[in-house]
Amino acid sequence: MKRHPALVPLSREHHKMLILAQLLKRNAPVFKGLPEDPPGKAQYAQSIWESIIEDHFAREEEHLYPVLLEVAELQDLALELVNEHATLRRQYEGVVANPAAVEIQDTLGHMLEAHVRREERELFEAAQQALAPEVLVALAEVLAG
Repeated sequence: MKRHPALVPLSREHHKMLILAQLLKRNAPVFKGLPEDPPGKAQYAQSIWESIIEDHFAREEEHLYPVLLEVAELQDLALELVNEHATLRRQYEGVVANPAAVEIQDTLGHMLEAHVRREERELFEAAQQALAPEVLVALAEVLAG
């Protein structure tokens, strides 16, 4: 299904988050222009987290998830995904605290990829079908970042 314009800004950020997720995984391929060693990857993760992910999560938690929690068929999925934000934050803190720890980076990479894919494939698809057009239009203004 084509992404509703209200969700496109989040999807674009998801793409950047998926690149980070791949980079953090153990035995990741070399990405031109991106760090290859664990400390460099941790520093890159911190840069992406501070420039994209923090604000992305905040916009979802402040604007998107409250709307989704009002839709009965989306409540469970929305609650699970918003709770994943807290888990991802804790794992990210471990990466920052232990910049040479490949295992911690690998775990964050896998967790971040699974989270983004679930939002894209399940939540966004369901939201586009369940939310009224005027609700999506209103969301577009606040989700643009």
